[in-house]
Amino acid sequence: RGLWPRRIGANGWVLVEGAKMSKSRGNVKLLKNLVEAYSPDALRLGLALGAEVDQDLDLREDVVISAARQLMRVYEVVRRVWSESEDVDLGEADEWLRGTLRQHVAGYVEELERARLRSAAIRTFFRMLEDLETYLRWAGRAGRAAREYIATWVKMMSPFTPFIAEELWESLGCGGYVAKATIPRELYGERDVEFDVEQRYVELVLNDVRSVLEVTKGDVVVLYTADRELTELVRRVAEMALSGSELRDIVRALREEAARVGVGDAFRTLRSVHEAVNYITPSALLRYLERRGYLDEYEVLVKYRGLLAVKLGVREVRVYRASDPEAPDYGGRKRRALPLRPGIYVTSLPQG
Repeated sequence: RGLWPRRIGANGWVLVEGAKMSKSRGNVKLLKNLVEAYSPDALRLGLALGAEVDQDLDLREDVVISAARQLMRVYEVVRRVWSESEDVDLGEADEWLRGTLRQHVAGYVEELERARLRSAAIRTFFRMLEDLETYLRWAGRAGRAAREYIATWVKMMSPFTPFIAEELWESLGCGGYVAKATIPRELYGERDVEFDVEQRYVELVLNDVRSVLEVTKGDVVVLYTADRELTELVRRVAEMALSGSELRDIVRALREEAARVGVGDAFRTLRSVHEAVNYITPSALLRYLERRGYLDEYEVLVKYRGLLAVKLGVREVRVYRASDPEAPDYGGRKRRALPLRPGIYVTSLPQG
């Protein structure tokens, strides 16, 4: 009984290129012919990417071919990075990769529990590859965390592409069968709230900077973080948002408090903070604040400025506190710094 399935799912129609598969249409595809044409793993991955379990399964040749190409790309990256990795800790880059792995494993487990196979396949074969490549561009080489990432990653591939996963597992020298290997529960048993909140904040900043880069060209991004006195507004807004308060209620309740800490345009500031808090999620943000006291935006952005530069495709990211009198005020952006929404200036500046 311990090996019995916990649930059985049934998909809808089986389609071929968007049309119902049937003998009368003459478009019936035999699995043995498809396996011979594309390989078992490419076909399995293509079918997983085609639709979620509760949707009509649509067999499309371009999806299967794309899956085969992506699978080979993943295979080559795993082999190369594993062989080039070094037994060294690369500091912040390795810390970020380990945290990112925990996020992926937690999401993967949840998706499989809910039978969201397409979502889990996209995560495993696209998003995890993208994050590993981001790490490599940031760190410049593969450290100890890359080997930990790859070993778990291959385990996650196994349900979708068992043959290639076993081949990779053997090439890594891990021993045994990957199909019998387990993912350590500490990778997904409890979410790392601090890492999750900081990454959501970094994503928020990335989105804001990308919006500026669409209209302003430059290879240097300068960020100004808000004064710490303003950050108490974050807690108050998060508490009210969690209780279900609408923006108008938050503005009405906190307008005077915002004015006391020096906010000029209370409505604009509170609306901006409200958007940011909801993006991060109020409950997670409040748990973070309970543990850390406050979110030190300057500290977070300094820690991840190399990551920001890689993701933005710029030469350099500089971070200043808006309250620092010694910091240069490029474009008068210091006064634009709001809680969770740094002031942004894009330019081309000399290195240094």
